[in-house]
Amino acid sequence: MASEPAIKPKIISQMVDLGGTTLHLRVFGGGEGDSGSEGDTPLILLHGLGGDSTSWTLNHRQLAVGRRVISVDLPGHGKSDRNVGEATVPSTADLLSGLPDALGIERFHLLGLSYGG
Repeated sequence: MASEPAIKPKIISQMVDLGGTTLHLRVFGGGEGDSGSEGDTPLILLHGLGGDSTSWTLNHRQLAVGRRVISVDLPGHGKSDRNVGEATVPSTADLLSGLPDALGIERFHLLGLSYGG
């Protein structure tokens, strides 16, 4: 059995506006973000259709060791805006392309499952 990290990451609930659409984020961990080291590079998590940012709950602790992990409620899910506009994969991708800038992140890793992939 893998050992558990010694420190439980702090969880912060955050709202971010992307061109008139408000998304809810759950932010974990304490990496500094853009130090250039892979261990500090933030990780953005996108859930599948019908899920929300809590879909990653069982993974947050391990993923947030040494880095910031940002779990997104996609439009129409969780605590994000219910107005989803076109609700197509391209329109969602266009919206999400502004997230790193809104968070002040230059480099990041992106992990998605199902619709979020």
